[in-house]
Amino acid sequence: MKLIVLNFVFFLTLFTCFSSFGQLEQGTFVINERFDFHTTTTKNKGSNYENKQTNFSTTTSFGYLFKENQEVGISLVYGRNKISSQDNGFGNDATIQDYGFGIYYKRYINIVDKLSFFVSPQLGYLSTQYSGSEYNGNQIGANIYTGILYHPTKKIGLSMNLVGAGINYSYRKQSMLQNNSFSLSNFGGLNLALQFMF
Repeated sequence: MKLIVLNFVFFLTLFTCFSSFGQLEQGTFVINERFDFHTTTTKNKGSNYENKQTNFSTTTSFGYLFKENQEVGISLVYGRNKISSQDNGFGNDATIQDYGFGIYYKRYINIVDKLSFFVSPQLGYLSTQYSGSEYNGNQIGANIYTGILYHPTKKIGLSMNLVGAGINYSYRKQSMLQNNSFSLSNFGGLNLALQFMF
């Protein structure tokens, strides 16, 4: 909760420091870049077990405002998750890589000068590959996100995803085994991105 409040204060401070610009005009090209990096370490007291995960992902989107406040585009996704486990002197390492792409539509609703709310339905595909294993997976999905977009300058924007929902179908295969699954999900959490307009 503190993170949400701090992010809100950050965006509110930026909002009050700059003058008005008209950013969401027809004919504008948009490049949006989102990075995510985090590490997690788990240790069990009373045993020698330790698990460390390092996650990195990036999503690059290329969009075009075909009408005022309406954007269409494509997204490219890359993710890497390195897992390292130690248990009583025995180690196990694995690397998981994700590659994906998608198409999206984004509708902006101006709240005040330089601050907009957006809704973005998306269709996407994701391929997952595991190092040292025949295990791989594929996923197709339809998701919808909501968020806010703030423009500190005419050519730069900061966006934040707020809440989303999705329908996903996954197909996973390992040697002679295969698994199909279908899921409905909703998700929340703040996800910041940097946007360039030209």
